[in-house]
Amino acid sequence: MKQTDELPAVDGFSNSQCCVAQALSREDCEAVVRQQKGRAGGSFAVESWSERDLAADGGPLGNLGSHLRLEVAVRWAEGGRRERLRFFVKKLPANDAQSAFVQGSGAASKELIYYAELEPAMRAVLPSAQGASGAARRAWGSRCLLARRGLLVLEDLTAQGFRGYGARDLLDRAHASQVVRALAALHASSLAFERTRDRALGKHFRAPDHFPDAFVETFYNRDEAHPGYKYTLAGVNAVAACMQLLPMCQADEDVARRVAARAHEVLWGVCDSVQPSARHRNVIAHGDLWLNNILFRYDEAGRPAEARLVDYQLLRYVPPAHEVFQYLYVVGTRAFRREHAHSLLREYHDQLGEQLRALGADVQQLLPWKDFQASWEESRRHGLLVTPFFLHFVLTDGAVLSKTFSDVKAYHHFLNEGRTDHVLKQFREDAVYRERFSEILEELVRDLVLGEGSSGADKET
Repeated sequence: MKQTDELPAVDGFSNSQCCVAQALSREDCEAVVRQQKGRAGGSFAVESWSERDLAADGGPLGNLGSHLRLEVAVRWAEGGRRERLRFFVKKLPANDAQSAFVQGSGAASKELIYYAELEPAMRAVLPSAQGASGAARRAWGSRCLLARRGLLVLEDLTAQGFRGYGARDLLDRAHASQVVRALAALHASSLAFERTRDRALGKHFRAPDHFPDAFVETFYNRDEAHPGYKYTLAGVNAVAACMQLLPMCQADEDVARRVAARAHEVLWGVCDSVQPSARHRNVIAHGDLWLNNILFRYDEAGRPAEARLVDYQLLRYVPPAHEVFQYLYVVGTRAFRREHAHSLLREYHDQLGEQLRALGADVQQLLPWKDFQASWEESRRHGLLVTPFFLHFVLTDGAVLSKTFSDVKAYHHFLNEGRTDHVLKQFREDAVYRERFSEILEELVRDLVLGEGSSGADKET
């Protein structure tokens, strides 16, 4: 499928260019402003522009990219009015080891394809506002205004009142509700997009068949030639080592031996869990649900009113319940899942139906409740498997991560050669890290390593 002409894309952007202080030209800034304002904006002149590294301002540290804020000062021809516009910029990391991984794993190209080709193609075939039912379409992400190799410019959601949470925080039911609504909007658009293409082509349409590079797995890979292999191996070794520090292993040598014998085999199963399901309906999925990648907007009373999902470098094609369970495991406690998992899954499906109605489609035809429910066990297993790989990274204190990411050798070692010592140190010295990590590891060990399964009380659904 050809790239649509909705998004201005500029070729020839080199890795060295993206690391300079000012990567954007006047022409780029003009294109971005024109794309945001549309034809109704009128004539304007760019007077000045500047970029600032968000990490320098205490913003979230990017693992797979450098994040900047672009400010453009424009003067409008009509009336001579001046305005300062803000945008979010994402480029390849300045750290050479990070940049090599992002490019070698396909993470950068995945996100570029999503914003420059896949997401515009989805928009092009979907209704613009609402379906016959009157249900309003919900936004799930941020609009991309300029895309080229090594560089993305997107609307700045913080200028619209959105803000993030700390990576170590736990969200309540009200925030979780907004997240599943955003997921429902993304997945509904995926289902409706494929249905529309089915009809246009006269045959079954799967997004990965037409956008294959967008769905190549970034992290979890058994192919030793892929950068994700060393990343996964380092993670498996670190998580398996932490299992031995659990009270159940410390107190019983037989349990410790059984866990040691099975842990690596079980943990490598994450490579299978991130692949499309052979049994259940798959959708275009975000794949990277942790709190740095979710922004919230609040109403006047301080209640969460909307969530948006950012960063699409781990884009996947998996059952929609994978996303819900991954979110519940990565940012929730066992107690939270026991109390709220079923109602959130129901809310997700209700919202999926509403969004599909807005798109002129029927959830009973595309993903009825019984089919969605049938995928839960496979999806719960995915959430259980993938979460330790998230937590041993995202729970690390920000200052520790910043020090690691700023050093090329330290980052290369952390990513590819081994992070077991780092993880064990965090586990022993950081109470929050230890508590959150222990809870998920205990459930994983009992359920998947020892094969005891979750008790009725532990089952979330």
